[in-house]
Formats: sequence, structure tokens, C-alpha cells
Amino acid sequence: MKLLKIGDKVRFDDGEQKGIGTIVAIKRETAPYLVHSEDIKDGHDGYLQDNNNNWWFYEDDLELIKEHEE
Repeated sequence: MKLLKIGDKVRFDDGEQKGIGTIVAIKRETAPYLVHSEDIKDGHDGYLQDNNNNWWFYEDDLELIKEHEE
């Protein structure tokens, strides 16, 4: 089990969306991690952000990026 939290920088790939972004919200539901990224197009508005650059992901679709890598 990964210990992901709000503010973590992650690499994401769910077969539909792929790129690098930041976790902006966590809800313990089906796909609990809301990630914001300019790589996401036509996504969800996402909480307090007025844009379409957010997408809900499962934990298995995310990989934590360490500070020194990208």
C-alpha cells in the first residue's frame, strides 16, 4: 500500500490519461485520488479549482515521484 497524500507529485497512467501531476484531494471512494495536471485534458473541474485539468485515479494508477526525479 502506498502512502499518498495531498500535495504529492505523482506520475499517472490509467490507460486514458497519462502524465505528471499533483494530488489535490482524496476521497475514500472508488477512485479516491484527484490529480491536477496540465497533461489532463477535458477532465473534471475538481473542488476549488475552476479548470478541466483534474482526474480521479486509483492508487494502482499512480506512482509517487521523489524530489530528485522527474
